[in-house]
Order: sequence, then structure tokens, then C-alpha cells
Amino acid sequence: LSDADIKNRMQRINEDFNNAFKLLQQHTDTVTFFGSARFKENSPYYKDARELARKISRELKLTVVTGGGPGIMEAANRGAHEACLDPKHSHHKDSEPLIC
Repeated sequence: LSDADIKNRMQRINEDFNNAFKLLQQHTDTVTFFGSARFKENSPYYKDARELARKISRELKLTVVTGGGPGIMEAANRGAHEACLDPKHSHHKDSEPLIC
């Protein structure tokens, strides 16, 4: 890669980080899930993470943040999203679709 290519790539990465931090500033009450990408949907750990994220979002009204990958992080994303789909419990109705 040329110096210009590297500079351009670094600017895009920096913009991505800045946009992410601006978004997170709007969601100050958050819980972050870290976990293995190796657990499949039928794993008890996957099921537990999904249910825990659903309860955190629904009952504590906290935003769930993950690395987005498969496994535990996917389970947490799914659980939090399911809590948002329930109109009785959604506390982020005016948010962007993937941030609920």
C-alpha cells in the first residue's frame, strides 16, 4: 500500500471510531458482553447469555453492547433485540433499528 492509501485507510478507521463513540455517548447506561465465538445456539452458555441480555434490556432498561461476533456476543445481541421487539417492554422506541 502507498502512503496515501494508508493515510486514507487510517482516516476511515478514525471516523468509524469517532462515530461509534458519539453513538455510545447517547447510551450511557450500558452493559457490555464479551465472550467466546465458538458457542453455538444449542449451547447452554449461548442460551444463558441470550436470556440474560433480554432481562437486562427489558427489566433494567440498559443498553447491551457487544463485539457483534458469533457465539456469546450474537446471543446477547439476539436477547436484547428480542426485548426491544416486545412493545410492552421496549424502552428505546425512537432509536435506530439496530439500537433498541
